Amino acid sequence: MPLRVNTKQLRELIEEIEAGGGNASVLRQELEELGPDHDSRPRAPGRGSRFRDDEEPTTAERLNHRVGDLFDGGVSDGLVEELVEMDRNHSLKELKCLCVENGLSAGGDKKELCAKLVAKGVLGTKMPQTTVPWGRCYEDAWRFVIREGEGELVHGTVQTIGKRIGHAWVETKSGDILEPESGELMKKDFFYERAQPKVEARYNAEEAAIMVARTNNFGPWTKEDEHRFIER
Repeated sequence: MPLRVNTKQLRELIEEIEAGGGNASVLRQELEELGPDHDSRPRAPGRGSRFRDDEEPTTAERLNHRVGDLFDGGVSDGLVEELVEMDRNHSLKELKCLCVENGLSAGGDKKELCAKLVAKGVLGTKMPQTTVPWGRCYEDAWRFVIREGEGELVHGTVQTIGKRIGHAWVETKSGDILEPESGELMKKDFFYERAQPKVEARYNAEEAAIMVARTNNFGPWTKEDEHRFIER
């Protein structure tokens, strides 16, 4: 018997293809042609509704249409406010990294990505603060310091939506901050005001190279490994 794909599954497949850089235009055309009746499963009120061509959906309506199935009762007004705030404070690249790290599709706009992460329990303003790695920042910051041979590799934590997370960045000789996730060079005062970092360790290029060679990972490294492998 052929396996039937409903509109939600088809939409997620499109998101995954486009997130990986693929072309899903044919699937998008198929999704439009299927119409609203393709998925015959009952839906909770406010979820998965379609909009007339002459209507401009509200943020809540659009989110319920795209990700409402992730929440019992759909996306509430209170959750919309939370997602708007997350959108304002998170970069698209960070959200995509968090989605990939947690086995979620990285397709959709920032509010949709935030909704997926909230439903998964990764983000949420009411969540207790925890420390977790952030994307590939440790590797990217390490590679910059090794390639340039100057500046300091810094490990620590930064404040983001609802939690404090592990992060790595570079402080250059000029005193500027290189943010590895975006490749942005910014003034130190601006970075400290925006990210509220707490520095836990600093390494010059030679020390950073030794730590990777001895531990076989890009960090963060323990104080025990630091004492074992580098002399200060």
